[in-house]
Amino acid sequence: STVNGGNLYAASDKYGNLYFSFFDMNDSYFRLTKYDSSGNYQWTKYYVTGGYNTYPQAIALDTTGNIFLIGNSQTATGSPFILKYNAQGDLLWTAGSTINGSGFFAGFVDKPGNIYVTGYCKDSNNYSRDYLTIKFNNAGIQEWAKRYNGPGDEYDISVSVKADDEGYCYITGTSYFLFIEHTVTIKYAPNGDTIWTRFYSQDSNYQYGGSDLIIDNFGNVFVAGLGREGNHDGYGGYSLIKYDKYGNIIFNKIDTNGN
Repeated sequence: STVNGGNLYAASDKYGNLYFSFFDMNDSYFRLTKYDSSGNYQWTKYYVTGGYNTYPQAIALDTTGNIFLIGNSQTATGSPFILKYNAQGDLLWTAGSTINGSGFFAGFVDKPGNIYVTGYCKDSNNYSRDYLTIKFNNAGIQEWAKRYNGPGDEYDISVSVKADDEGYCYITGTSYFLFIEHTVTIKYAPNGDTIWTRFYSQDSNYQYGGSDLIIDNFGNVFVAGLGREGNHDGYGGYSLIKYDKYGNIIFNKIDTNGN
Protein backbone atom coordinates (compact mmCIF):
# COMPACT_ATOMS: atom_id res chain seq x y z
CA SER A 1 0.00 0.00 0.00
CA THR A 2 1.06 3.59 -0.44
CA VAL A 3 0.53 6.93 1.28
CA ASN A 4 1.58 9.92 -0.83
CA GLY A 5 4.00 7.66 -2.65
CA GLY A 6 5.47 6.11 0.49
CA ASN A 7 5.67 2.52 1.72
CA LEU A 8 2.99 1.54 4.27
CA TYR A 9 3.42 -1.48 6.57
CA ALA A 10 1.37 -2.80 9.47
CA ALA A 11 1.68 -5.47 12.18
CA SER A 12 -0.21 -6.56 15.30
CA ASP A 13 1.03 -8.21 18.48
CA LYS A 14 -0.57 -10.92 20.64
CA TYR A 15 -2.33 -8.25 22.71
CA GLY A 16 -4.06 -6.80 19.66
CA ASN A 17 -1.98 -3.62 19.52
CA LEU A 18 -1.54 -2.29 15.98
CA TYR A 19 1.61 -0.74 14.53
CA PHE A 20 1.81 1.23 11.30
CA SER A 21 4.81 2.67 9.52
CA PHE A 22 4.93 4.68 6.34
CA PHE A 23 7.14 7.15 4.55
CA ASP A 24 5.75 10.36 3.08
CA MET A 25 7.78 11.45 0.08
CA ASN A 26 6.94 15.06 0.92
CA ASP A 27 8.94 14.74 4.15
CA SER A 28 12.42 13.58 5.13
CA TYR A 29 11.30 11.15 7.82
CA PHE A 30 8.99 8.21 8.32
CA ARG A 31 6.57 7.43 11.10
CA LEU A 32 5.90 4.52 13.43
CA THR A 33 2.47 4.74 15.06
CA LYS A 34 0.88 2.52 17.71
CA TYR A 35 -2.83 1.95 18.45
CA ASP A 36 -4.19 -0.28 21.19
CA SER A 37 -6.58 -3.17 20.58
CA SER A 38 -9.58 -0.81 20.74
CA GLY A 39 -8.11 1.52 18.15
CA ASN A 40 -7.06 4.20 20.60
CA TYR A 41 -4.04 6.21 19.53
CA GLN A 42 -0.97 5.58 21.71
CA TRP A 43 2.05 7.29 20.18
CA THR A 44 3.92 8.21 17.02
CA LYS A 45 7.67 8.19 16.58
CA TYR A 46 9.55 9.90 13.78
CA TYR A 47 12.83 8.79 12.26
CA VAL A 48 14.75 11.26 10.14
CA THR A 49 15.89 9.70 6.87
CA GLY A 50 17.57 12.54 5.03
CA GLY A 51 15.72 11.93 1.77
CA TYR A 52 13.13 9.95 -0.17
CA ASN A 53 15.60 7.14 -0.90
CA THR A 54 15.28 5.83 2.65
CA TYR A 55 12.07 4.00 3.55
CA PRO A 56 10.55 1.32 5.83
CA GLN A 57 10.30 -2.20 4.42
CA ALA A 58 8.86 -4.43 7.18
CA ILE A 59 7.85 -4.59 10.85
CA ALA A 60 8.79 -7.47 13.17
CA LEU A 61 7.64 -7.96 16.78
CA ASP A 62 9.00 -9.96 19.71
CA THR A 63 7.03 -11.58 22.55
CA THR A 64 7.73 -8.80 25.08
CA GLY A 65 6.28 -5.85 23.17
CA ASN A 66 9.37 -4.60 21.35
CA ILE A 67 9.01 -3.40 17.77
CA PHE A 68 11.64 -3.80 15.05
CA LEU A 69 11.34 -1.49 12.09
CA ILE A 70 13.28 -2.72 9.05
CA GLY A 71 14.15 -0.41 6.19
CA ASN A 72 16.40 0.36 3.25
CA SER A 73 18.39 3.23 1.84
CA GLN A 74 18.84 3.34 -1.91
CA THR A 75 22.34 4.74 -1.91
CA ALA A 76 25.17 3.66 -4.20
CA THR A 77 26.40 1.04 -1.72
CA GLY A 78 23.10 0.32 0.04
CA SER A 79 22.53 0.89 3.72
CA PRO A 80 19.68 -1.21 5.18
CA PHE A 81 18.84 -0.74 8.84
CA ILE A 82 16.92 -2.02 11.85
CA LEU A 83 15.40 0.21 14.53
CA LYS A 84 14.35 -1.40 17.81
CA TYR A 85 11.69 0.35 19.92
CA ASN A 86 10.18 -0.72 23.23
CA ALA A 87 6.44 -0.82 23.89
CA GLN A 88 6.50 2.86 24.99
CA GLY A 89 8.09 3.93 21.71
CA ASP A 90 11.60 4.58 23.04
CA LEU A 91 14.36 3.87 20.52
CA LEU A 92 16.60 1.20 22.07
CA TRP A 93 19.18 0.66 19.33
CA THR A 94 19.89 0.79 15.63
CA ALA A 95 21.75 -1.74 13.51
CA GLY A 96 22.39 -2.32 9.84
CA SER A 97 24.51 -3.79 7.10
CA THR A 98 27.62 -2.37 5.47
CA ILE A 99 27.81 -5.16 2.87
CA ASN A 100 28.02 -3.69 -0.62
CA GLY A 101 24.69 -3.14 -2.34
CA SER A 102 22.66 -4.81 0.40
CA GLY A 103 18.97 -4.47 1.19
CA PHE A 104 16.47 -6.10 3.57
CA PHE A 105 13.08 -7.49 2.57
CA ALA A 106 11.87 -9.31 5.69
CA GLY A 107 12.66 -9.92 9.35
CA PHE A 108 11.73 -12.32 12.14
CA VAL A 109 12.35 -12.24 15.90
CA ASP A 110 12.81 -15.52 17.83
CA LYS A 111 11.90 -16.15 21.48
CA PRO A 112 15.28 -15.01 22.95
CA GLY A 113 14.90 -11.75 21.00
CA ASN A 114 17.40 -12.38 18.20
CA ILE A 115 16.34 -10.82 14.92
CA TYR A 116 16.99 -12.37 11.52
CA VAL A 117 16.78 -10.25 8.38
CA THR A 118 17.01 -11.40 4.79
CA GLY A 119 17.22 -9.80 1.39
CA TYR A 120 20.05 -9.32 -1.07
CA CYS A 121 23.52 -7.91 -1.70
CA LYS A 122 25.69 -7.40 -4.76
CA ASP A 123 27.60 -10.47 -5.88
CA SER A 124 31.38 -10.75 -5.89
CA ASN A 125 31.52 -9.45 -9.46
CA ASN A 126 29.43 -6.43 -8.51
CA TYR A 127 27.14 -7.43 -11.38
CA SER A 128 24.12 -9.27 -10.01
CA ARG A 129 22.66 -10.09 -6.58
CA ASP A 130 23.02 -12.84 -3.98
CA TYR A 131 20.84 -13.87 -1.06
CA LEU A 132 21.87 -12.10 2.15
CA THR A 133 20.78 -13.21 5.64
CA ILE A 134 22.02 -11.65 8.89
CA LYS A 135 21.41 -12.55 12.53
CA PHE A 136 21.58 -9.88 15.25
CA ASN A 137 21.28 -10.65 18.97
CA ASN A 138 18.81 -8.83 21.22
CA ALA A 139 21.36 -6.06 21.84
CA GLY A 140 21.72 -5.35 18.12
CA ILE A 141 25.12 -6.99 17.75
CA GLN A 142 25.66 -8.94 14.53
CA GLU A 143 26.15 -12.66 15.15
CA TRP A 144 26.68 -13.77 11.57
CA ALA A 145 25.99 -12.91 7.95
CA LYS A 146 25.47 -15.44 5.15
CA ARG A 147 25.12 -15.02 1.44
CA TYR A 148 24.02 -17.46 -1.24
CA ASN A 149 24.95 -17.33 -4.91
CA GLY A 150 22.83 -19.65 -7.05
CA PRO A 151 24.21 -22.05 -9.68
CA GLY A 152 23.50 -19.60 -12.46
CA ASP A 153 25.52 -16.81 -10.82
CA GLU A 154 22.62 -14.57 -11.77
CA TYR A 155 19.93 -12.73 -9.84
CA ASP A 156 19.22 -14.25 -6.39
CA ILE A 157 16.99 -12.57 -3.82
CA SER A 158 15.52 -13.83 -0.55
CA VAL A 159 12.14 -12.47 0.58
CA SER A 160 11.04 -14.47 3.64
CA VAL A 161 12.72 -15.57 6.88
CA LYS A 162 11.57 -17.52 9.95
CA ALA A 163 13.28 -19.14 12.95
CA ASP A 164 12.18 -22.04 15.15
CA ASP A 165 12.39 -22.43 18.94
CA GLU A 166 15.81 -24.09 18.66
CA GLY A 167 17.33 -21.14 16.82
CA TYR A 168 17.42 -22.64 13.33
CA CYS A 169 16.79 -20.07 10.62
CA TYR A 170 14.95 -20.68 7.34
CA ILE A 171 14.83 -18.47 4.27
CA THR A 172 13.30 -18.69 0.82
CA GLY A 173 13.26 -16.65 -2.34
CA THR A 174 14.07 -16.74 -6.03
CA SER A 175 17.23 -17.79 -7.83
CA TYR A 176 17.63 -17.31 -11.56
CA PHE A 177 19.39 -19.97 -13.60
CA LEU A 178 19.49 -19.67 -17.39
CA PHE A 179 17.06 -16.77 -16.94
CA ILE A 180 14.45 -19.03 -15.34
CA GLU A 181 13.09 -18.54 -11.83
CA HIS A 182 13.63 -21.27 -9.24
CA THR A 183 12.65 -21.52 -5.58
CA VAL A 184 15.66 -21.86 -3.26
CA THR A 185 15.10 -22.59 0.43
CA ILE A 186 17.93 -22.70 2.98
CA LYS A 187 18.15 -23.85 6.60
CA TYR A 188 20.86 -22.36 8.83
CA ALA A 189 22.07 -23.57 12.23
CA PRO A 190 22.05 -21.17 15.23
CA ASN A 191 25.73 -20.42 14.54
CA GLY A 192 25.06 -19.69 10.86
CA ASP A 193 26.28 -22.97 9.38
CA THR A 194 24.26 -24.16 6.39
CA ILE A 195 22.26 -27.30 7.26
CA TRP A 196 20.69 -27.79 3.86
CA THR A 197 19.85 -25.97 0.64
CA ARG A 198 16.96 -27.03 -1.57
CA PHE A 199 16.57 -25.97 -5.19
CA TYR A 200 13.10 -26.44 -6.64
CA SER A 201 12.26 -26.07 -10.31
CA GLN A 202 9.19 -27.10 -12.25
CA ASP A 203 10.26 -26.68 -15.88
CA SER A 204 11.02 -23.94 -18.37
CA ASN A 205 7.35 -23.67 -19.33
CA TYR A 206 6.23 -22.66 -15.86
CA GLN A 207 8.68 -21.13 -13.39
CA TYR A 208 8.25 -20.48 -9.68
CA GLY A 209 9.99 -18.28 -7.13
CA GLY A 210 9.58 -18.59 -3.37
CA SER A 211 7.49 -15.86 -1.73
CA ASP A 212 6.87 -16.97 1.86
CA LEU A 213 7.42 -19.82 4.32
CA ILE A 214 6.22 -21.10 7.69
CA ILE A 215 7.43 -23.80 10.10
CA ASP A 216 5.21 -26.13 12.09
CA ASN A 217 5.86 -27.59 15.56
CA PHE A 218 7.53 -30.67 14.05
CA GLY A 219 10.10 -28.69 12.08
CA ASN A 220 8.38 -29.16 8.73
CA VAL A 221 8.81 -26.24 6.35
CA PHE A 222 6.05 -25.05 4.03
CA VAL A 223 7.17 -22.85 1.15
CA ALA A 224 4.70 -20.90 -0.97
CA GLY A 225 5.61 -19.51 -4.38
CA LEU A 226 4.29 -17.56 -7.31
CA GLY A 227 4.56 -18.85 -10.86
CA ARG A 228 4.36 -17.54 -14.36
CA GLU A 229 4.28 -19.15 -17.75
CA GLY A 230 7.55 -19.06 -19.64
CA ASN A 231 9.04 -15.58 -19.79
CA HIS A 232 5.67 -13.84 -19.76
CA ASP A 233 5.18 -10.87 -17.49
CA GLY A 234 2.77 -11.20 -14.57
CA TYR A 235 2.03 -14.08 -12.22
CA GLY A 236 -0.92 -16.45 -12.41
CA GLY A 237 0.07 -19.70 -10.72
CA TYR A 238 0.94 -20.93 -7.26
CA SER A 239 3.15 -23.56 -5.70
CA LEU A 240 3.28 -25.10 -2.22
CA ILE A 241 6.22 -27.27 -1.16
CA LYS A 242 6.55 -29.18 2.11
CA TYR A 243 9.96 -30.23 3.43
CA ASP A 244 10.63 -32.17 6.60
CA LYS A 245 13.21 -30.88 9.10
CA TYR A 246 15.96 -32.70 7.19
CA GLY A 247 15.10 -31.07 3.89
CA ASN A 248 13.36 -34.09 2.34
CA ILE A 249 10.49 -33.08 0.11
CA ILE A 250 7.14 -34.42 1.36
CA PHE A 251 4.94 -33.00 -1.36
CA ASN A 252 4.68 -30.22 -3.89
CA LYS A 253 1.42 -28.82 -5.18
CA ILE A 254 1.15 -26.67 -8.27
CA ASP A 255 -1.72 -24.64 -9.64
CA THR A 256 -1.01 -23.14 -13.04
CA ASN A 257 -4.52 -21.71 -13.45
CA GLY A 258 -4.36 -19.07 -10.75
CA ASN A 259 -7.29 -20.64 -8.86
